[in-house]
Amino acid sequence: MRRQPVKIPIILAILSALVLPIATLGYAGLYAMEFAGLLSIFSTASILLDVFLAFLFLIFTWGNVYLLHAFLHTLPELPEKRKMFIVWKVLAFVAGALSLLTPLYSIFPDAFGILFGWSLAYSIEFLAGIIFSCLLMRFALRGRNSLMFAMALALALSYAFDFSGCRVLQTQMDQEIAAVQTLDEETSGECLLLSLWGLSPVEFETLDEASLADVQEISVGVLLGAAVLFAGFVILHSAAALVFYVLVSLYFVRKNAYRPNVKWRRHRHSKQEVQIC
Repeated sequence: MRRQPVKIPIILAILSALVLPIATLGYAGLYAMEFAGLLSIFSTASILLDVFLAFLFLIFTWGNVYLLHAFLHTLPELPEKRKMFIVWKVLAFVAGALSLLTPLYSIFPDAFGILFGWSLAYSIEFLAGIIFSCLLMRFALRGRNSLMFAMALALALSYAFDFSGCRVLQTQMDQEIAAVQTLDEETSGECLLLSLWGLSPVEFETLDEASLADVQEISVGVLLGAAVLFAGFVILHSAAALVFYVLVSLYFVRKNAYRPNVKWRRHRHSKQEVQIC
């Protein structure tokens, strides 16, 4: 029997539990400091984390493709398996496209063609992952396999709470900031914040104290809400991915330890033992 990879899901579980949330929240903190004008947008740490997160995204993308392919080989030949294999081919194709588009997107974030291509590939991966998870849940329910159902549910949640698509929102924010800074290079972070409400630096200076206080209060509340929501997505995605990889490793361990029942009997006319599977 073909042995299943156990170390790979364990490595991915460690990355999803420790490395991914720390790197993501660290990058988000640096981006917030850049937005407030407390840190240069060309900060070395920010650039390195941006590249590292893009590389980490591809690791998880190809890791899922590899693990799902190995998992499919453990299933019996049934119609549900053929459907899941078709969806897996879509995931593998999209992973190849993302391997090309993700580095280009990191280098040329303002290029519309690359932005559109990356967004399309990511959306297809998102939908294909959800569909694969639903098919697997249906397969597990029919076979009354609780471990397999838990794997499918964790996989679905990891795709549902995936925050990688927020990269597109960051690009839009960067373009908005660049547009405001072209008007005034010394624009403060407060002016950049108010620019999201459609206020130019000149209009910002003409606001009375009451209006300014109201806009600032709403802006801070919106930013705090967005920060909490994003942090929640990061934590939920990391937790779901961790559970999925741990369950996959447990499933593979069981498959590797499985041995078919063997009965032995002696041939009537010979002392040689015959194995019957």
